[in-house]
Amino acid sequence: MRELKREPEVLFWVFAFPLLLALGLGVAFRNKPARHNFSCDHFRPGCPINTGDAATFSAALIHPREIADEPQALKSFRLGKYDLIITVKGKENFEYRYDPARPESVLSRTQINDALQSAAGRKDSVPTSSVTSSEPGSRYIDFLIPGLLGMNLMNAGMWGVGFALVDMRQRKLLKRFVATPMRRTDFLLAIATSRIMMMIIEVVIMLTFGILLFHMLVLGSWAAVLFWDY
Repeated sequence: MRELKREPEVLFWVFAFPLLLALGLGVAFRNKPARHNFSCDHFRPGCPINTGDAATFSAALIHPREIADEPQALKSFRLGKYDLIITVKGKENFEYRYDPARPESVLSRTQINDALQSAAGRKDSVPTSSVTSSEPGSRYIDFLIPGLLGMNLMNAGMWGVGFALVDMRQRKLLKRFVATPMRRTDFLLAIATSRIMMMIIEVVIMLTFGILLFHMLVLGSWAAVLFWDY
């Protein structure tokens, strides 16, 4: 432990860096509502924005929309600004341009089409209802924190013990330790115990960080989390 104290950069990589990584990835990939950005390009005649069907079209499409020319609409769609492009070829004749490889584009196409069909008078034969649910345990952060802990455990086993012994051998420190009255088993236990103590502290900090900041749910026994994996 005194050896680790002489190298303060170890404290950053063991404690601070995983927290910064979890914070950055947790914020970047947090659960966000699905977006619906689409364009009704009016480069063709008969766009309902400019005709008598404007009221029906506006009532069907609840989400904000933009009117763009063909080049601008296609460019924005290619760059990801729009998820869907709606081209009106005539009265009650719509064309959807979407990317099947983009989930938000497929979702926008499905929901916009359902809204237009319902506004035109389509009725569902079977009544259905939807309930939104976003429970702790199925979010990205709930997989991120355990993944970071597993990665740090593997790093501790590889770099904390194995690399430390190799480094001591290269610096000819092992010969000096062998020359002391200390037994070899005590030396190995000291290295392993110090790394385990560091990992227990890191696990507690990471789990506390996830619970307080991202409301992460820990299922199972805390004793199993803290000790059984070691």
